[in-house]
Formats: sequence, C-alpha cells, structure tokens
Amino acid sequence: MVTSGGNLHTTGQSKGEAPGVDAFFEECPLMAVVTDAGGRILRANAAFVEELGYSADEILTLSIGALVHPGDRDAAVVELASLAGAGAKATFIVRVRRKGGEIKWFHFWCSRSASPGVVFLTAADVTQSKADEEARRSNEARLATLVREAPLGVIEFGVGGKILSWNPAAERIFGYPASEALGRTSNEIIDAPGIENSAERRGRALLEQRGGATTMANRTRDGQQILCEWQLLLVRDDADAVFSVAALVRDVTERNRIEDELRSRRDLLRLLVDNVPLIVWTVDMNGIFTYAAGTRLSALGVGSGGLVGESFFQRFKDYPSVVDSVWRALQGDNSIHTTEFAGHVWENRYLVMRDAEGQMTGVAGMFLDMTERVRTEQELRRRLEVIEWQKSAIRALSMPIIHVAESVLALPVIGEIDHERAVELSHTLLRAVVKMRARYAILDLTGVDFIDTATVGRLLKVIEAVELVGASPIVAGIQPHMASMLVSLGVDLSSFRAVRSLREAIQLVALNEKQNQSRSRFQKLPPRQAR
Repeated sequence: MVTSGGNLHTTGQSKGEAPGVDAFFEECPLMAVVTDAGGRILRANAAFVEELGYSADEILTLSIGALVHPGDRDAAVVELASLAGAGAKATFIVRVRRKGGEIKWFHFWCSRSASPGVVFLTAADVTQSKADEEARRSNEARLATLVREAPLGVIEFGVGGKILSWNPAAERIFGYPASEALGRTSNEIIDAPGIENSAERRGRALLEQRGGATTMANRTRDGQQILCEWQLLLVRDDADAVFSVAALVRDVTERNRIEDELRSRRDLLRLLVDNVPLIVWTVDMNGIFTYAAGTRLSALGVGSGGLVGESFFQRFKDYPSVVDSVWRALQGDNSIHTTEFAGHVWENRYLVMRDAEGQMTGVAGMFLDMTERVRTEQELRRRLEVIEWQKSAIRALSMPIIHVAESVLALPVIGEIDHERAVELSHTLLRAVVKMRARYAILDLTGVDFIDTATVGRLLKVIEAVELVGASPIVAGIQPHMASMLVSLGVDLSSFRAVRSLREAIQLVALNEKQNQSRSRFQKLPPRQAR
C-alpha cells in the first residue's frame, strides 16, 4: 500500500476493520486513489501505480492535476473543487500522461470523504472506448458526407412509412426540399398515381425481412412523371431487428429513353441485316474486320461474323477501288461508289467512325447488292427503247408523206393531234416540202375524229409554216361536225383552201396547174383574203 503521512482510515471505522479495508483497497482491480482537497495524492493502489508507470514513491509526489493533460487540467480542477461537502460526487473524463509520455483517457469517479479535506477517486482506462467512439463519430461524419454528396438519392423510411432522412440528390430528383419531405410518406409526395406505390413495397420488405431492387414510376414536385430505380436496404439495430428502410434512388428516365432508342435502332439494324441484300461491316484503324453481318455475306463465301479478325485489304486485294476507298476513309474521307465483285454489282458506302472525343476509331461500311436492280433497269431501258422504236414506227405510219405528183405532197392525218404530234407533223411536212420542192401540200384530215380549240390552233400553225416555206396549203377531209366546230370556234376559213376530200384536193391542184401552164414562173393559188 502506498500512503503519504501515515495510514488513512475511513471515519467511524474501527482499527480492527482497517486491515480488511486496506487489503481490499490494495487488491482492487480498479484504479483507486485518495487525494486531499487540492488533488495531491495521499494514497494510491497498485492498479493505479502500475497503470501510470511511476514508482510507489514517485506517485506520492504528484497530484491529479500534474497527471492530467494540460488541455484537460482546468476541467479536472473544477470538478474536484465542486466537491464542497461530505458525500458530494463528481465525474470527469480526461487525458492522463503516463510516465513514459504516453497519453491515455481515464474516466474518474470522485466523492468527498467524511474526513475533512479527503477525496476518494476511482478510475478506469477508457482509451479504447474513447478511440472506438472517435472512430464511430468519424465514420458517422464520413457517412453523412457520403450521403450528402452522393449522386444517388438516399432516403430513409421509418416502420410507419414516414420519411426520416432526405439527401440533396433526392431533392434534385424529386424537386422537394428536405424541409417539405421529412415526416411525410412517399405516397403523399412522390409515388405516381394508379401504380402500386413504393410504400407498399417497403412495407412488404419489412414484413418479409428482405431488401431488393425495383423500378417504378414516380412523380416530381412539378407533376412530371419519371422512372426511378430503387434499391431497398433494411436497417437493423444491435438486436438485429429492422427499424427502418433505406432507399437508394436513381432517376433512369433519360437512360430508359436512350435504351429504348438504342433497342429500336438495334432491332431496325437487325431487320435490315436479315432482310435487305447487303453486307454491313466495321474495321479498326488497321483495317481489321471487327464486325460483319448481312444476307449477302454468302456471296463472299462466309457466314455471319465470318470476316471478323480478317484483313479488309487482304480480302479485297483484287479490287483496287474498294481498297482505295477504305484507305481514304481511314484518313477521314467518307465516300460512295458502285463497283462489281464476286459476281455482283454493289453500291458501297464508307463512313468514318469516331469516339465521344472525336478521335477516329475505324471505318463502317455497307455493301448494298444492286445486281437485281441493275438488271431490272437494263431490262426497262431495253423495253423503253423498243417502245420508243414502236412509237416512231407508229408515228411514221400515222403520218405518211405521199408524193401525189410532181411538186404535190399529201399528208393523211389519223387520230388525235396533241402538242408533240403537231410539232412532229409540222417538222415532217416541212422537211418533205423543202426536200421535194413541192408547190402544194395537202393536209388530209379525214382520219381526225376529234377537234377542239387547241387542235385548231396547232393545225393553223402547221398551215402557216407550210406557207412560209413557199408551198400552198390545202386542207381536205373536214367532216361536217368538224366544220361546225370550226365555225363555232370562230376560225377564219379564208386563211386556207378547204375541200371535202383528198380527190378534190388533187383535182384542184391539177386545175390550177392547167391554168398556169402558159406562165413562165410559178404562180401560187389565189392569195388568201386578208384576215
């Protein structure tokens, strides 16, 4: 036993009982110390001496204040000074410096003895628990920071469904500040109407003692509907009982839209690849195939994906234009051209591929098999040529130039006279008049069944053109209904000679030639009257 100034006895204790008390004090596993009112150590048990690392004599030269860390000394002094009367108690936790300089945390319990100026203290080393507490506080601080800065919404729901915590990401996702969300249920503010709400799912999770992931429709503060991904986590107490549900929330509306769009594009590409006569492919910057698909891969003697890993340049080495197009694409030049290889005609497209930073990653290409189309176009052109030849033959047959006599031509017209036919009729007749030096041109309309203003205008232009090249026009075969039409249209019939038939036209020419036999130069038919 370590004492200062002799034995200490508890007031009222008999000397016969002192040895037992002394033994208990000395052998107590707890640290025990007796001080005066100023904190000077009067007595200390073995546990206290051993823990602090001082010798028995050294410990009695110290005070509690000397052992306490300077930063905590004032608090210890204040607590000791507060023990004003017998039986007064105090407690404090302070840092204590061991003899070697090591700092430990001690928890002191103090009480004022009935003996004047004597204080009893017991102490426990709480260094580990203090470290554990600091670690817990640090972890809590880090967790709070993570929750505050997390890109995911972090929401905690109590067993009753009330919102207990609501981080800034949840504010951004749903538009509600924490002040409006705390204490309310999700059904009140964020669950989409008409859909099994998240509160019911969380309730089942609590009942079934499980968490899990789910995707559901939610609504924002401004009424917009969004799609959210929820990860439910059960929060348990020390007794392993669930007392709340934590939810990690991600707004996947845009991601879902992009995924749907990509899925649609993929399905469309698959539809094209499986049904359109083509080959689609990609190569890397070294010209190595990284993808190849399409119904026309069979033309190259391979199946789907069969070109992957093969060199484009080696595969198409016999087709310089194809190889050159890929080289140019690898230098950033897109192109389109048509070529023939593997017994097919192809429309080839070469497109530069770039990553998100704009760096080239390779070339994408499409070979569209145009063989059937080219053959069809060739057949159509051949048929059009035949049709055009047939039309020319028909036009020639429908507008035959008849050399009736010297200097006399006749052109029987059959069918409808449209603009194109009127132009050809005029050209045919004028060429014949000039070539044969005809003085008379008979236009036989016996075969024309329909006439209107446009047709009359075209015929008058033909007649005027004949006059301009020096021939006399005669119109034959005007039917009664046609004559009525001409009159109703107000056509000036005096501008040309009209007879009933081709025969009368020939007779008219013969009569005029007979009358002019004595003349030395060509005389036209009597000039038409002024219009």
